[in-house]
Amino acid sequence: MAPAIRAALIFLACCAAAAVWAASPEDIKKFPPVSGEIFGQAAAGVRSISVNGRPVSFDANQNFRANVNLRAGDKYLILTVNYENLRIIKKYLILRKTAVTKFRVEVSKEKIEQSIQAAKQTQQTESDKRAEQRKRLARLARLKAKAQAAERRRIEKEMAAEAARERELARRKAERAWIAQVASPKYYANEFRDSGEVTALLKEIGDAGYSIPYKARPNTLARLNEVLTVPNFYELVRQRNPGLALSDAVRSLVSETQAFRYLPFGKLTAFQKKKIMLLNRLLLEALFSNAPRRSTWFAPRPIPTFTKTKQYLYVWEFSEGRLLAVKEKRGNYSADIYIPVSKQWMNLKGLSEKDLQELINKPIKSFKPPVKQDNKK
Repeated sequence: MAPAIRAALIFLACCAAAAVWAASPEDIKKFPPVSGEIFGQAAAGVRSISVNGRPVSFDANQNFRANVNLRAGDKYLILTVNYENLRIIKKYLILRKTAVTKFRVEVSKEKIEQSIQAAKQTQQTESDKRAEQRKRLARLARLKAKAQAAERRRIEKEMAAEAARERELARRKAERAWIAQVASPKYYANEFRDSGEVTALLKEIGDAGYSIPYKARPNTLARLNEVLTVPNFYELVRQRNPGLALSDAVRSLVSETQAFRYLPFGKLTAFQKKKIMLLNRLLLEALFSNAPRRSTWFAPRPIPTFTKTKQYLYVWEFSEGRLLAVKEKRGNYSADIYIPVSKQWMNLKGLSEKDLQELINKPIKSFKPPVKQDNKK
């Protein structure tokens, strides 16, 4: 190739798709029509080669050659090499000189191999970037899932705690209701005819050999009530009376007190204490015929009574025998009309001013109470 031609060729290589250029008048003037050839040797593995979009054949030694005509304004000679899964584009800017009408471009095998390696490296870099992006997105997804799981666990924990609080409140409410409804299991003096009956009952309990550690004075009502405060009294009874028949109420109390019968009486709640005392009282009634018995332990619940009261702010006799009474309840005001002839109060809530004037102006004898209608807004 002539030195002038070699000086006129500027080699440009890139791995991006060629842009479509529209020839401007300046380009047409600066780049007149020119023809030439491109030749070289393809690297191993190259599947096809095209020049300016036209396929170029190559021989068994990978040599190729093609004649090219560039129109006015066409700047570039574009060589496209298809290698495996890569598409490599090489652009050559063809500069024109007045003395040169032909050009020759040589593409060596080494140049094509360098372009292939650069394309592979670029492809690997992009692949690594995509892999790193996928890893980063996967990490973000795991962190997001972890945060969502933590938030879900927190909400579930709060909901469980709230449900537990509600159950605890309901349990305490039920316990307070039971404590208020059930009579005290303690023995009272009016349940005995005299102190001798208390002494006799205590002697029977002592002869049964239950080994109760008393603290109160002997032969007193306090000592008898002390028996009721022994949490494991049921176990003592079972040891001495394994075949004792128990009522349904006693069996129910045995089941309900099983979890705290081995705790000290002073550490029990008011509800638990009353359960233990009631169990022991019923056990004494089952063991000893002389123990006082009660017909019922549950007091009837009082039926709530509601009284409807009206507090009138003032009363106005707007005509003879007709009264207008204004009342207030919780910040809301309303009025009633009372006409002695009909002996009936009328609620004016929802009546318009016109309706009220008609009621006021009607004669008493011809008065008929209007039908009350619900005015819903």
